[in-house]
Amino acid sequence: MNIVIPILAAILASALTSYLTLRIRKFELLQINKIAAFKEVSTALTKLKRHCLGKVAEFEGNELSPYSANESSIYLCRQSLALALDENSIFLSQAGRDRLENLINELSGLANAELSRNIQENFPGIETSYLEMSNKAKSFIELLYKDLSIK
Repeated sequence: MNIVIPILAAILASALTSYLTLRIRKFELLQINKIAAFKEVSTALTKLKRHCLGKVAEFEGNELSPYSANESSIYLCRQSLALALDENSIFLSQAGRDRLENLINELSGLANAELSRNIQENFPGIETSYLEMSNKAKSFIELLYKDLSIK
């Protein structure tokens, strides 16, 4: 009996250690993937924000804005956001996915506006729309921090 108790204790300790190690490893892998997902989605959102701020600077005639030389388009920003959502939706909450899908849908109007030759004449107040999209992208990045439990 004196020999059996230490053996059982060692087996139990070994099993518990193995179980906890496996759980910690799974958690670490999940966090690594969450961070990669955050990086991809936030990069797409940051590109959107930069493009929108560049358009606002362009409409205001601010040639010295750090965003004024942006060579992107709302269509390309929308496309990269949609791809990032498709590839990383498993790491977002349902509310986060819904909010990002709504943002992508809202970008359609701006994408159509950008195709117009005289955007300011055909779409008065378009600067406000670009500024709103920039603010939405910024607030969504903050939501990502919470949603992915990174911050």
